Amino acid sequence: MPAFTKETVQQLKKGQATIADLFGIDAKQVAALLITGHTLWQQGELQKAKNIFAGLALLDPANPYLHAMLGSIHQKQGSYDAAVQQYNWALQNFPEDAQSLTNRAECYLKLGKFQEASNDLKKTIALDPDRKNPATLRASLLLVSTHAALQLVKNSGVDAIAELKTQLQQQIGA
Repeated sequence: MPAFTKETVQQLKKGQATIADLFGIDAKQVAALLITGHTLWQQGELQKAKNIFAGLALLDPANPYLHAMLGSIHQKQGSYDAAVQQYNWALQNFPEDAQSLTNRAECYLKLGKFQEASNDLKKTIALDPDRKNPATLRASLLLVSTHAALQLVKNSGVDAIAELKTQLQQQIGA
């Protein structure tokens, strides 16, 4: 039975407790849900995975992994604005997450926000200058492509935007 006492509600407000604490959900149950959600994500069952991760994010709203997974699901579903919002939340709590930065940059590219994408890609590379993380390697390749695309627009004007969009979509698998 949920422990909705004045004390637990105050703890929740102060960030000293989570909704999971309030409902008595233990770490083993959360771990089982995480594994199930991740497995569903891997199998392409995105809506089912989204439901699990959204529920877990309610239980633990500061957990960057949950928001990164929700961002990934939204990204795969083509909801780039929603993906960016989830990656923003993930990066608030884990700003060094190269995967979330690179994924958010890809969403920005899809949204035509080239400067924001470039900024994220540069941050990712700065976090791992030796390019040991696969996300950093991807960021490096995307950054080169983004800069080339921006140069194309600068040199050719607005007419180059259609060509630029086609090139970027080919490179990021649209």
